[in-house]
Amino acid sequence: MNQAFNLLSLAFATSCLVGCVSAQVDLEDIQITRKNVVMPGAPSDVPAGVTTENADALPAEYTLPESTENYALPPQHFSYADTMTQLPEGFRTTLTLKYVVVTAPRDLSFLTKIALTVATPDLDGGTPRTLFEYSPNGSDTAANGTLNIPINGPEITIDPTKLHAADYALSTWGRLEDLPREPWAVDVTLTLSGTADYGN
Repeated sequence: MNQAFNLLSLAFATSCLVGCVSAQVDLEDIQITRKNVVMPGAPSDVPAGVTTENADALPAEYTLPESTENYALPPQHFSYADTMTQLPEGFRTTLTLKYVVVTAPRDLSFLTKIALTVATPDLDGGTPRTLFEYSPNGSDTAANGTLNIPINGPEITIDPTKLHAADYALSTWGRLEDLPREPWAVDVTLTLSGTADYGN
């Protein structure tokens, strides 16, 4: 992200050598990464064969949201507060989320579903909005520890100047017998494209 904005400053400075009063710069495939989002391991004391009829055997934070085979782990919250997102003075930017890459130094094929939401204080009263809900399939590279998740449907815009105040939550689902019992971690990379405008 810093490199992209440094290039943006250079592009603006170069264009203004000819006396510009306004400028627009295209920003392509800007990536920001939150490293080491730690996900909890599945509890070893959860009995096998839990169904909707005896779901009270599960700890309170574990639910059966879709089926008796698909268990939800507690969502893990994180932010991009440590990401530098300062534009040069006078610039306005519009960035659109294109896809998300989730990577881990381990096999992720145990996941049956993964979802990411974001809540921003001054947008929709802080109500979380869903960035994606994704179910890996046989064509994914989950076995290599990477999930490339496209953003389909309505366009999702992100203001880079407000990333520090946004609360992201990563949720995962999987079969109980396949879920790791120990904590595991992933990196979450947002890939954005858009434009930056200067002047009138």
